[in-house]
Amino acid sequence: QKQKPTPDQTPELRAARAASDALWDWDTLTGRVWCSSRLAHLLAGDASANDPAREPGGGQTPQDGRTLEIDAFVGRVHPDDRAVFQSALKACVAEGVLLDEQCRVNVVGDGYRWFRIRGQSSSSRSTPGDSGGRVARRHVSGGLVDIDDYRRASESVRQQQQQLMQRQRVDAIDCLAGGIAHEFNNVLQAVGGYIGFAQETLAAGTQAYLDLAQARHALDRAAKLTRDLLCFAKADESVQGPVDINRVVSGLMELLRPVLGADIDLRLRRSPQPVTTRANLLELRQALLNLCINARDAMPEGRALSISAEPLRVHHAGEIASLQPGSYCRLMVTDTGCGIPAEHQPRVFDPFFTTTEAGRGTGLGLAAVYGFLQRSGGDVTLYSTQRVSRLEPGGTTFNLFLPIERGDEMSERDQRAIGERGAGQSLLIIEDDRHAGEVARRSLEDAGYRVILRGDGESGLEAYIEHADVISLALIDAVLPRLSGRRVYEEIRRLQTALPIVFCTGHDPASLHGDGPGRLGDAVLAKPFDRGQLLGVVQRLLADRPAPQPA
Repeated sequence: QKQKPTPDQTPELRAARAASDALWDWDTLTGRVWCSSRLAHLLAGDASANDPAREPGGGQTPQDGRTLEIDAFVGRVHPDDRAVFQSALKACVAEGVLLDEQCRVNVVGDGYRWFRIRGQSSSSRSTPGDSGGRVARRHVSGGLVDIDDYRRASESVRQQQQQLMQRQRVDAIDCLAGGIAHEFNNVLQAVGGYIGFAQETLAAGTQAYLDLAQARHALDRAAKLTRDLLCFAKADESVQGPVDINRVVSGLMELLRPVLGADIDLRLRRSPQPVTTRANLLELRQALLNLCINARDAMPEGRALSISAEPLRVHHAGEIASLQPGSYCRLMVTDTGCGIPAEHQPRVFDPFFTTTEAGRGTGLGLAAVYGFLQRSGGDVTLYSTQRVSRLEPGGTTFNLFLPIERGDEMSERDQRAIGERGAGQSLLIIEDDRHAGEVARRSLEDAGYRVILRGDGESGLEAYIEHADVISLALIDAVLPRLSGRRVYEEIRRLQTALPIVFCTGHDPASLHGDGPGRLGDAVLAKPFDRGQLLGVVQRLLADRPAPQPA
């Protein structure tokens, strides 16, 4: 009679051993789970030291694996995945449904890793004495495949796709907001100009004059709101300039108050002396906004948030973070919230690292803060303690360091020039908005200039070519019909390299410099601007330049 092959001789066992697969078999009657040597290694410590299967005569050798109770086997599954796995396992036994679940399993020495657990029940004859003739599925057998690397890679790709989609949505909003803001700022430019003209005809202190002053105040608030919205639109990261830190701190109140809510006490403290740094203003304000939003989320019950600025001297390298010796401005953002756990603090500046729930953040806020400071020649440090009780609140302080440089005195020169009058120079204005162009023309003519006004880029360029011998300065709107402001600028520069050119824009001024090397034009006026700003820039650019005489 042909002898039945031993388990060691079965092709399945030989193949499983050769592949080192993590295999298992659950005997539903005894509640014992046999694990292959590969699975036994992953789950080391689950089987009892006096497991009968490991004793001589127990029916298995250590090389075959070992057995453990089903509860110990299921107990290795992550608590968040356990209920789903148990439900699928019961369905496999009761209904013969194929088991195929992805779960996190606790692996000795490596924590939880993702596995794909597959299994299938094997049926036998009806249970003896069962009048219903139900099929008894005694064994459920299957295997585990490590998919942790695959899951992590897939999660990384998913996050990148979400970031791309979010960036595309933001780009679309930026484009829409930029177009709307441009038209809105044209309206504000005209309204502000006519308010100024009306006030010039009234005696100061009269009710009509005061009413117009209130209208001017409301207009200024609307203009500031538009600038704040545009501040976070697309901007060229390479555009840097002198930034007055005290002015930035002073302007945070109106920007942050709607974001933080009334239950947070916002405290702002300016530097005791003027502090100017060279940085991207938009990125600096975005960095402060990111930190303040994080602080708000750390204080759900409301508390205090303070932002302060002060000069600081670093005497030797390594004294503070990675700063080199020199003068710096330290911006401190401090909250009295729950604090950051010590184990999270080394990773807070890592891209995509976030402890907030899905949909409430991208994990890029603090990474963006860190990147901005590194590009600006500064650095950032963190100090945080967790809240122990209501009487011992925690808190977090971010210290932002930016190098100090000598402030730009241009604004003071502009102010000194406001009271000066022109000497009859001819100026070219190219502005497609009729009201905004008329306000600029009237303001400059009242100050003693001759003005040539055109409403589109093509006719504006033709006017320059016709009157090139007498035009001393050109004011060009950035967005023009028929020929863009940039193209007009390039054509004029090709014909006359020395002509002062001022760009007027209702968009983000920094975006004018994103496509080419260096600055575009000699100055940029962001709409809505008032008569004093316009005259100040014109006077400054025309200083010491003789007025051309008509041929």
